[in-house]
Amino acid sequence: MNEKKILKKSELLEQIRDDFRTMENGRNDIDPGFFTEEDVMSLYEFLLMRHCGEWDVVDDVEGENEGGQES
Repeated sequence: MNEKKILKKSELLEQIRDDFRTMENGRNDIDPGFFTEEDVMSLYEFLLMRHCGEWDVVDDVEGENEGGQES
């Protein structure tokens, strides 16, 4: 049986933000600030669903619980 990878929500959110900033800075057709916090949370929720059998996410972020499902 495969063990689930344990991730921190704060680290996952920061990685998503960094990736969005990299895309904004690396492309002429994307304005800085194009991606919003709503985009960050949307991708986070998608990743949770996509990797639900592979990841256990520890919610270490105070005040940012938006009904997400951490495994």
